[in-house]
Amino acid sequence: MYEVFGTDTEEYFRFYKKNYSYLYRDPENSFRMKVDTDLREIGVANYDIAMLDSAITIWERGGKEAAKGERLLKRYTLCNFATPQEYKNWVDTNRDNLFFSEAGGFLWLVNTNVPNAVGNDYTALILDLKATNEEEQKHMKQKNKAGHRSCNKPRQPCGSCLGNPDRRQRRKGDGYHHDHTPRIPRICHCRRKGCVHKDNP
Repeated sequence: MYEVFGTDTEEYFRFYKKNYSYLYRDPENSFRMKVDTDLREIGVANYDIAMLDSAITIWERGGKEAAKGERLLKRYTLCNFATPQEYKNWVDTNRDNLFFSEAGGFLWLVNTNVPNAVGNDYTALILDLKATNEEEQKHMKQKNKAGHRSCNKPRQPCGSCLGNPDRRQRRKGDGYHHDHTPRIPRICHCRRKGCVHKDNP
């Protein structure tokens, strides 16, 4: 979002005011949120239990919209039922104890002390997140490895090199092969007693 709004706080405020009711956890990155266009189309907030009823009804009707109802139910619950009737039974059974939790992952959960109750079992979600994270790490390693070999950008000292000429640690970043060895002649103007900078006049 920073790439879009930058430091314009008013734009952030307008965005959240418009989309707050439709935000959900990005399944591919648990640190990001996405705007739910499916939910916005039916005009019901994700924290309104009517959303579950609407999604069930859409799925029951069938047709082209059926997949949308199924997506919504699986997006906002930890259940993985195969039919809308199963979701309907779950909602009706637990209606008085259902609550929406942003901290819990933008999910509808059941207020109960029963361990791993239907609708509260995070096992499958955790496994999915773990598999996604492992795949992302593998992809990043391959990308970094390929980028290091094929990068045609010039060697340049990074900001910390310019500020600390004695640093010699190697690292990659910002598209450059950083070796922390300054390539730009400069003169130290700190004039501090005992300064070890070679170019101190």
